Amino acid sequence: MPGKPVLLKSMVLSLGVFALSISTAQETQASQSFGGPNAVPNQIESDAENAERGEDTAIGERWDRWKSELQSEHGLGLGIDYSGVYQNASDTVPGGEDEAAAGMLRCYGAWDLIGRKSGNTGTLTWKFEHRHDYGDPPPSPLWAATELGYVGLENPPFSDQGFRTTNFYWRQRFNTGRQAAVVGFLDVTDFVDLYGLVSPWLHFTNFVFTTGSATMDLPNDAALGFGGASMLGDNFYVIGTFVDANSDPEDPGEGFDSFWDDNEYYKSLELGWTSGKDAIYLDNYHITVWHKDERDEFDKPDGRGVNLSFARY
Repeated sequence: MPGKPVLLKSMVLSLGVFALSISTAQETQASQSFGGPNAVPNQIESDAENAERGEDTAIGERWDRWKSELQSEHGLGLGIDYSGVYQNASDTVPGGEDEAAAGMLRCYGAWDLIGRKSGNTGTLTWKFEHRHDYGDPPPSPLWAATELGYVGLENPPFSDQGFRTTNFYWRQRFNTGRQAAVVGFLDVTDFVDLYGLVSPWLHFTNFVFTTGSATMDLPNDAALGFGGASMLGDNFYVIGTFVDANSDPEDPGEGFDSFWDDNEYYKSLELGWTSGKDAIYLDNYHITVWHKDERDEFDKPDGRGVNLSFARY
């Protein structure tokens, strides 16, 4: 006779540690960006606002002033941060590991190279990371599944991948920021199905609370492709992406071959309403449609879906 299924009850402790953040200011720019809180310009602006709250304190005051001047005079915003996570479970599957820990160093920047006076800036944007473990096994999206039997994804950004590229793209604004286009190596979670608590670094570590509620078959970071966004009047907006489905952030250069040779892509289109351009990911209602082509090399079928979301700040 078939055995009865076993229900494992496990309590998981997950601790995130935000150890260091060093950034330059990017005045009034991030609030006009179509990306979410993880997008580099928005992250730089958020870090700068935190620095301003500590103004006139002895620690870091000169450093923050130098960074602000660098942004003001040269249009260069820089940031570096370090995050760590520790997980412990009260029960595991037989032979499973009950704890895991890892860290991540991120270095990122946005340099306005053209159009600073007009507001139609052309910006080179980058983010490089080093992801490493503190022990064996490292946290991974599959840790909760393989060790706990949980059908879901926990702490998706943390692993032992080592050096990787997350962003390296050009962003061009038009019409004083009401339209924007990006092209290069993108992280689609910066632009797809956004809301104010979508960041796994700042908010929820369970992927069910991030992009697509864990229902989208998202490509990896550093996906070669392009995207665009536009305000449609004062309140409606549209955002679209078209990127390589076979990206590898550990070897982004291969993206050129897979983009042109494999012809397997991820596409999304989002139509939304927001209370204002300055609150586009904090205060909105939107519908997102997406499609991902069949991936022959990985023997994965195609996928598609529709996501509905509403958030009020």
